Amino acid sequence: MAAKVILSFKLLSKKCYNMFDIPNFLTNNFAKHEITCQLANLSRQEQELFSQLVVQKYVNLDTNYSIGCFDNENNLVGCCLNSPYDPKVSMWNVAGTNNNVAKVLSFFNDGFAKLSNTIPEENSVFDIGYLAIREDYKGKGIAKLLISLSENVAFRSNFEFCIGLATAEATRNIFKKRDYKLLGQQFHKDCRNSEGVQMFKEAKCVDFGSTFIKRRCYWKNKCHKIIL
Repeated sequence: MAAKVILSFKLLSKKCYNMFDIPNFLTNNFAKHEITCQLANLSRQEQELFSQLVVQKYVNLDTNYSIGCFDNENNLVGCCLNSPYDPKVSMWNVAGTNNNVAKVLSFFNDGFAKLSNTIPEENSVFDIGYLAIREDYKGKGIAKLLISLSENVAFRSNFEFCIGLATAEATRNIFKKRDYKLLGQQFHKDCRNSEGVQMFKEAKCVDFGSTFIKRRCYWKNKCHKIIL
């Protein structure tokens, strides 16, 4: 059941997880309960912002792309590109502009089939896909909120949390923004336990070799006691 909770928070893709009936699943009572639990820890402003993203619709920009859209009263807020590894992905910028959607501003993808040899249990992975924010919604914290929610749920439920980063610089920047520390060649997040012992969540980087996604990184809910 935990896997379904995780998936209820992602910008969902039927391509990788076609075993779920997405629209019906989002109305599942258990999923609603889990979302409510998450919202309880957010500020009023964050709750109002997140409530705008509950409704999901699918639109086709062309025959090659199916995009999951979160919208508020038919106003497009965010998108998940289901085929980020297709050479035609460059069309995304054109299509996005035509639909009044800003360029992709985060570095998350939804192509776990490519990682089947790297991550043993695909259904234990949480991913929030490519995200684009419409111009008049930018700066309102939508991306930050989605990342925080998904990261917290993934760690709490002992799921791997995946981020595909376009460049090494982007990798460093996103880890810094998420309060991760570089220990050797890996990034770790401080997660002090109840006794105040300093622990870190492990982050491993995997070379991906894609034209558009140069590197895959995932954070695993595996804490290590650090002796300082």
